[in-house]
Amino acid sequence: MAVNLNCFSNGFPDDIDLAIVIAGSQITDSIDQRHAGFVARGGNDDLLLFDLAWHDALRQTPISHEYAYLIADFLDPVNASAIIAFLVTLHHANKEKFTYSINYEDGEYFDKNTGQKLKTKPGQGLTCATFVLEVLSRYGFMLIDKKTWPLTAENEKWQQDILSKLMTSRPASVDEFLPQVDLVGKVPRVKPEEALGAASLYDEDPLDYATVLPAAVDVVSELDRIGLR
Repeated sequence: MAVNLNCFSNGFPDDIDLAIVIAGSQITDSIDQRHAGFVARGGNDDLLLFDLAWHDALRQTPISHEYAYLIADFLDPVNASAIIAFLVTLHHANKEKFTYSINYEDGEYFDKNTGQKLKTKPGQGLTCATFVLEVLSRYGFMLIDKKTWPLTAENEKWQQDILSKLMTSRPASVDEFLPQVDLVGKVPRVKPEEALGAASLYDEDPLDYATVLPAAVDVVSELDRIGLR
């Protein structure tokens, strides 16, 4: 099944309250990647972006037209309502303190009632893509079998570059990043387009890397098609 992304400039369906979003993002001259999050319908019918934008930057902001959205069949109205409430709680509890980390660990990251981050040791956190996966997993949607994700030279280079950028831009937080340095090249990376590719295919069982990869390629192709890459 081909992935279908949609532009916000063409509108957003009235009957959809929650979708997964992706945009292109040029972090530095050497770090070119996509960025993933959620779009949720607010109380005033506003469309809000929920994402982990960077270190200590868990956001709840109006969505912009630089994002494309994916409608996932498993996010029915009941599940969407519960997840939106949880996203609001997460933002309130963690908006000024949430570590960006290359290491996606096993175990729960959030208290499901309070939204408080449970993994609080230095270096424990998420990326934009694993934030999406972790929120969905709290509601039983285990999109991927992360044991099947490979270690690659490309992702090792990304890990080196992203940690360098983080430590340069956030020198006061260097102690939070140092534990991650020894993990470069030793932990897999889940890309934003892979998170959306998995969401497009998901049907109860976690998906392996080989299954998700073609859908991830489709996601990037869709961004090209609609002019958002």
